[in-house]
Amino acid sequence: MNESAYALQSQHAMSSRATNHTLYLMQMAGDSMMNAGIRNGDLLIVDKSAAAHHGDIVAVVLDGEIAIKRLAVTPHTTLLRADNPCFADYAMPDGAAPTIWGTVTDVIHPLQSSSYRGTTASASTIAPSTLIPCRRSA
Repeated sequence: MNESAYALQSQHAMSSRATNHTLYLMQMAGDSMMNAGIRNGDLLIVDKSAAAHHGDIVAVVLDGEIAIKRLAVTPHTTLLRADNPCFADYAMPDGAAPTIWGTVTDVIHPLQSSSYRGTTASASTIAPSTLIPCRRSA
């Protein structure tokens, strides 16, 4: 897999006193979801508590990485689809259910491109336990 999402490092978010985190901030790496309006370097808000349904965009664990895909559920199979025709669908082997880490609820686009800011998204593997929770306002 060369497409994944990784956590935005934030000392402020790490110091949150909340203990029941459900919202996480992730950064998109790659172009597999560009037709859904999610570009390389975009920030994604992922809700671990939201149930995933057919057609939702989800953060899913594939081959040890967190990937962002569209969930396509049929009576006989579950597919994970990229919203870019350059990428193939991912069918779960032997009809297994995918490990859905959370549901993408919002996308934040930078006002400047990643290349202009001098940053690059990476497709490195990040274990879900290292993701940084967002702080909910009271």
